[in-house]
Amino acid sequence: MNLLRNPFLKLALRYTFRMLVGVLGVVLIWDKEGHLAFIIGIAGGLYALWNLSLLGMLGEARAALKYPEYNEPVVPDSKLEKWLHRLALAFFYATLLGSGIWWPPLDNHIHTNDFLIIYGLLGVALATVTTSILKKMMPSFFKNNHTRAVAILGLWLSIAACTVMIAGHYNMATAKANLRTEKAFVQQKTKNVSTSTRYLYLQLATHEERFSPRKASEWDAIAVGDSLELTVGKGELGYSYIFHFKRSHSSASDLK
Repeated sequence: MNLLRNPFLKLALRYTFRMLVGVLGVVLIWDKEGHLAFIIGIAGGLYALWNLSLLGMLGEARAALKYPEYNEPVVPDSKLEKWLHRLALAFFYATLLGSGIWWPPLDNHIHTNDFLIIYGLLGVALATVTTSILKKMMPSFFKNNHTRAVAILGLWLSIAACTVMIAGHYNMATAKANLRTEKAFVQQKTKNVSTSTRYLYLQLATHEERFSPRKASEWDAIAVGDSLELTVGKGELGYSYIFHFKRSHSSASDLK
């Protein structure tokens, strides 16, 4: 009961509840179509982000009261630290913007989840090793300051994300030299209104998996129940990638 009398805790619980309500709204309409669903999704996302920002400000206020040194400005010990701080933030924002273009094509790898798990873990390991080496070389760069912490976290996330994207696009580029055709059967067809992403749930020879045709014309020409002829290539990293989705006159029984 004494904990609930803490004004910081009460506000934190209130903002957390509101944020979860906003996230719930986004989740419930994620695969729904129509303008109303789109409006609810945008409103829920903004509401969640607003309450997340309030949580952040509340945390900073609490830390400033408990640790007066928390809000001291970052004063780099050298020009190198100043440039490294700026470079880490620039790298993070560039990765954030670039992921909107570079990440979506990764969906068309066959066994996408396996690919993301393996190279995601590799990216996490590489990011951890890189930041650990940096900490040993420049320990003064890792100060107990929220501004510096954002730069370091941004650098870590950027290295992890770029590892996955570079691996994916390398596999895609090398897969173009080993093209073949495979049969598939369309089980389901959906579109995410909020992101305009088009999905096909395909039955392949051994399993069912979701893919995202990059061309709207390909997706529009396909219907549930269609048989498809896929143009597939196998890259140097051992994963197959679907380049084209084309309707076929075959039946689902023709899957090998």
